[in-house]
Amino acid sequence: MKIKKAKALGFCFGVRRAIEVVERGVEEYGPIDSLGSIVHNPEVVKRLAAKGVNVVDGLERIRKGTVAITAHGARPEVMHEAAARGLRLIDATCPIVRKLQKMAQRLQGDGFQVLIYGDADHPEVQAVLAWTNGDGCALQNPEAPLALHGRRVALLAQTTKSEESFTAFVAKFMTKNIGCINELRVINTTCPETEERYQAARGLAKECDLIIVVGGRNSANTRKLAETCMATGVETRQVETAAEIDPAWLAGKESVGVTAGASTPDESIEQVVERLQGLAGENRVPVSEQSEEQREAVMGVKFSFRSFTIRTDKGPQFIDVTDRVAGLAQESAIHNGFAIVFTRHTTAAIRINENEPLLLRDMEDFLKKVAPSHVHYNHNDFSRRTVNMNDGEEPNGHSHCQQLLLGASEAVPIVDGRLLLGQWQRLFLVELDRGREREVVVQLVGG
Repeated sequence: MKIKKAKALGFCFGVRRAIEVVERGVEEYGPIDSLGSIVHNPEVVKRLAAKGVNVVDGLERIRKGTVAITAHGARPEVMHEAAARGLRLIDATCPIVRKLQKMAQRLQGDGFQVLIYGDADHPEVQAVLAWTNGDGCALQNPEAPLALHGRRVALLAQTTKSEESFTAFVAKFMTKNIGCINELRVINTTCPETEERYQAARGLAKECDLIIVVGGRNSANTRKLAETCMATGVETRQVETAAEIDPAWLAGKESVGVTAGASTPDESIEQVVERLQGLAGENRVPVSEQSEEQREAVMGVKFSFRSFTIRTDKGPQFIDVTDRVAGLAQESAIHNGFAIVFTRHTTAAIRINENEPLLLRDMEDFLKKVAPSHVHYNHNDFSRRTVNMNDGEEPNGHSHCQQLLLGASEAVPIVDGRLLLGQWQRLFLVELDRGREREVVVQLVGG
């Protein structure tokens, strides 16, 4: 079983910065009260608590000392009240969230009704709306009933939303409300790092049988990441810790992908990868020692080897083996996969359009010129010499040439149990040495 990690996963810049800011604050000022979880991840919250970061619901619970604003930001009145109480303030607001707050404040001051595409219950959205002096609102459904205060509207997005979903929201909103609006401003305030993780997750999902999403269940971007993977059709599981992984999930899986939300620490990701590696190694028989049934059970792929013998005449010869290979493919019970044709000697396998008979003759003439049958090649120093055929010495000119120009094997797709060749294509073996019996091997791989 292969284990693959997404190209972008785990802590984003804003989360990493928030944690570093708070940890430096603890080192400098001692214990800190945080207005909510610095980030939405239980493991990070536990780690910070051990260092002296105490999570509280509001300023009313803090009498003195130092207070921290989380990465999701806070309402402007919270900052004013903290200053009035004489509390030391550490602002760990994500710079991208800070930009969204300022953007909402400025647009509201310019006379726009600010609408945030996001979850009204999310701390980030609640804080941003507070910066609009109560003149903004949050929407998830673009077609929901809405009371517009004027004819100037600005659309912004919660930073953890994907560009794809924001684009769809804007399109539907405009379709429903364009007749009520004179001026519409749309500003993409989604986080580039979050979007990068969504795109990486989609790409990973195309390569895997199972996706493990690591992150807190209270993390909006982790939930969205899991939804993004599920939307591709791949089986998806979300876990907070490695201990939650059920070995039964891995049954029959050939490739498992790991991604993680922007609030998931590196150590949680590595613990998940290590557990998957451990589970993949339990009771595993090396592939070289597996029976056909074991390989199918472990990898989800069937392997079948078939062979037949052909007799070749002296000199260059083209032998049509299409029907024989097709028959072996049908007998193998492989529904979709590949038939790989090769020989244990010097015969090449190629696909040729049967409507071009002169192609075979031209190829034969070409091979005779570049590799005469009376020439023997020394593969150590690439020198060549003439072979005396009366002494019984075996020439190797043609075999050397075909190895370079034609290739010793040919792979043909199997679809619905049948060889997938072009309408006029046929599968040929090209024999370029002296006449003899040749064993042709057909390796059938698929499911």
